[in-house]
Amino acid sequence: MLTNTPAATTATTEATATATTTSSTKGAGATAASTADSDIIFQRCSDKEAQELFFNWSKTEQWNPGAKGADIPGAMFKADPQGFFMGKVPKKDSPGEFETVSMISGVRYGEEQAWIGFYVVAPEHRGRGYGLKSFQNAMKHAQSTSTDGVIRPSVGLDGVMAQVDNYRRSGFTEVGWLNERRHGSASDLVHKQEKDLAEKISRDEIPGLVDLIVRDKLVLREEAKKQEEKAGATASASKAPATTTATADVTSAEKENEQRNQSFLGLKADALVGSDFQDAVESAFTAATTAVLAPLSLAPTAPVTKLADWAQLSPMEQKYTGLKRPGFVRDWVQFHADHPEYHRFTAAVLSQDQKDPESGLPVVLGYACVRPAESSYRVGPLYAATPKIAKQLLVKLACDMVQAEKIKPLGVPLEMDIDVPDTNAEAIKLFDGLGWPNTFPSLRMWNGKVPKHDASGVFGITTLEVG
Repeated sequence: MLTNTPAATTATTEATATATTTSSTKGAGATAASTADSDIIFQRCSDKEAQELFFNWSKTEQWNPGAKGADIPGAMFKADPQGFFMGKVPKKDSPGEFETVSMISGVRYGEEQAWIGFYVVAPEHRGRGYGLKSFQNAMKHAQSTSTDGVIRPSVGLDGVMAQVDNYRRSGFTEVGWLNERRHGSASDLVHKQEKDLAEKISRDEIPGLVDLIVRDKLVLREEAKKQEEKAGATASASKAPATTTATADVTSAEKENEQRNQSFLGLKADALVGSDFQDAVESAFTAATTAVLAPLSLAPTAPVTKLADWAQLSPMEQKYTGLKRPGFVRDWVQFHADHPEYHRFTAAVLSQDQKDPESGLPVVLGYACVRPAESSYRVGPLYAATPKIAKQLLVKLACDMVQAEKIKPLGVPLEMDIDVPDTNAEAIKLFDGLGWPNTFPSLRMWNGKVPKHDASGVFGITTLEVG
């Protein structure tokens, strides 16, 4: 069984089954419940429980989950900490003890949307009705809102084809699109198929192609500068708090960046601070990447000089997919950005002539993320205004993967998996042209209203687990 987990805003506690009773089953901050006509109980997972259970069972089901399940507490769980459930039944011959027989998530996005995912019943316990009970429990949570008697109008899932009829019987009668999981080699993409483009990317010759940076030092310093200007140069007492806060943020961010860079490059940075450390990092990174990539005719990626407007990312996703989840988008991109040591990367393409009317920053024309999984790298999302931009982003991520594996091997095959909606003809054409086969189909289904969307910009969904 597969659907997948989602994301949403943090929800308030409520009943989790049609008829519930409090249980003494242990769980960090969890609410356990049981149905009146079954011995199965449902317990909310803590973030650590969710990471362990949902990762390990997904791995057993060969769903190729994110490496070590880090993306679960890193982004997914944050969306709705009350939305991850495990079903338990009493152990035979062990009074008072329980064993886990199912897992599922019902994650809520605000008051309008929710997503069902990570739906699994342990093989040895299938055929006993536990799956249906688990699904109903998750739906109860997913549909509930802060207003009594009002349910969320849109609940989605990505289901494997073998379970489509079952989902239809459970009310998922509307179809968004068919996902096609396309699979290809990052090494071939960089060294053979798109070698010329990869070399231009490595020389920073693609206008507007940048990394997405998480509260970069430049951003923090700009914020500090604005606070100082706003406070004025007169009242030092009133200026001090803003300056102190901004300086503390800068120091904290610099220390975090220094620690990450030190870990990634193996530098001894205890004697280096501030710009001296940053210069050393950039110098060492350039030297290392030049040495390992010279035989590949690739130079290291040039330093980023432009920053993307993060406020544009969530509206872009909502336009293309219909999903309205700004908090999750922020957490998801932050999980991927600035983490070369974990082989997680992001990229964006910025307009060279259009400015956002609110921020005054360049319009974001597309962005993408990639992270290592168990047997490949998973790309998602890949949103782009045109196929050309989509290809630039895809190759940029592949270049980053190849570089990272050369510098600090992770051991994950340099293969890429991306789930592409069949309603985007240009996306299908792009991956057909690359020779990337469809290895695993799944159907995006909705219970209730299908959110308005324009899939022409979806070259890859975020992930089956979260929509």
